[in-house]
Amino acid sequence: MGFLGAIMLNSYSVLLLSVMLAYTYYYSEKNNRQHKLFSLMIITNIFMLILDMLGRFDGNIGTVYPVLNCVGNFAGFFFNPVLPSLWLIYAYTQTHRESRIKKSLLYIIFLVFMANAATLIVSQFTGILYTIDENNIYHRSRWFWVASAYI
Repeated sequence: MGFLGAIMLNSYSVLLLSVMLAYTYYYSEKNNRQHKLFSLMIITNIFMLILDMLGRFDGNIGTVYPVLNCVGNFAGFFFNPVLPSLWLIYAYTQTHRESRIKKSLLYIIFLVFMANAATLIVSQFTGILYTIDENNIYHRSRWFWVASAYI
């Protein structure tokens, strides 16, 4: 899929998620934590789609395109564990409606975030997850699967 196709698909997805967000805002109980978490998951998904659009400036060597490509890919990898973590908390609150979220669950999520961030920072110097070459083209590296393991 080319740049324009990815932008169109992501824009369409953002539009659908915005409709879902509006629907949940108008037709659900807004004061419970399940609604808040579900809305936050939708907003996070929209944010991740926007980051994905920024990371699609492959091959464009204009003045701002390499910066957008680098920022989009870095931020996309950095925030990758957010949506699965929110889903985990959401699932926990669905099955344990009256109890507070266990600290052990939050510690595990924090450790995953720290491991992801450390791997991403190391990758900026070693290229173990991805590289962006001098022609502003993104390349997955041999250890790309490590980032996928965090989600």
